[in-house]
Amino acid sequence: MLVTTELHYLNVDRFNPGSFKAEMAMEFRWNPKELPNFEFEPFIILNNIGEVSQQITLLPPRPSDGYVGALLLLRGTFQSNNDFAAYPFNHSRFSIVVRKLRDDFDLLEVKRPASGSPHDEKPLSYNFSVKDTGFAAGKYVVMWHSEKDFDKIQGVPSICYYVDTEHKPQRSIVMVILPLLLIWGITYSSQWWKDESASSRAIMASLFSAITLTFSAVNLQPDVSYFTAMNWAFAAYYLNFIALGTLTVIAFRANKRGDAVSFRRYRKIGRILGVILLIGSALAIAGWIKYKRDLPPPMWLFHASVK
Repeated sequence: MLVTTELHYLNVDRFNPGSFKAEMAMEFRWNPKELPNFEFEPFIILNNIGEVSQQITLLPPRPSDGYVGALLLLRGTFQSNNDFAAYPFNHSRFSIVVRKLRDDFDLLEVKRPASGSPHDEKPLSYNFSVKDTGFAAGKYVVMWHSEKDFDKIQGVPSICYYVDTEHKPQRSIVMVILPLLLIWGITYSSQWWKDESASSRAIMASLFSAITLTFSAVNLQPDVSYFTAMNWAFAAYYLNFIALGTLTVIAFRANKRGDAVSFRRYRKIGRILGVILLIGSALAIAGWIKYKRDLPPPMWLFHASVK
């Protein structure tokens, strides 16, 4: 049994990152002499949500080898188990898990190279669409080639088609990360003002800007219950704001008492501490992103009722 595959689209809903919609086509070819009584039947999907549309078109024998075939078009919603903690620098794996058609023959995938001659061993890649979350096209598809390599889910020999995707962080960097750094710069500038009203205005302006940006950033990331790298970036900013704002208040209280030495000391501490907090926060978030990106791909999800 020879199989070729192609992904037509993959759509992710920001408000439901635990699932994705996909459409894929699979062409099956087999030797009618080896499987004279074979009847092609629809797949049994193991990780679908709701009904999956399966359109089967029987194909005539190929003139080259006489192999008959069938074209299967799958369209539906499937479960996913991706971790978006490294957002917007995360990568994800989207899987479609199906049962093996029969136990008395092996499937062999025939790869279509992305470019070059048919004998090139280049990975398959397609420009599919992933809405809202902004994923780039990933490498597709992997399928086991021999009986010993078939994974078993609850004793059922299974095949997993997966799509590895890489998130496009450019939009989040331009619309969130860079403005957040600019707001931090305004907060940090308060440590350089000698006038209390100017320093207070810088602090308050940066706070209101950060709050507004926080609400805007919500629309750019998946709606998940845990913290993402973007959330940690905002948390780090608010930590900077609290530290620098507190030092500003203490410094100007000392200035009102006529303690110029303490005022200059607190100003100097604020300038040094602001840089330390910024660098420390950036390194901590970068380490968090690297840790999450290095985790192994998530395990498949499937219906527990499958037997």
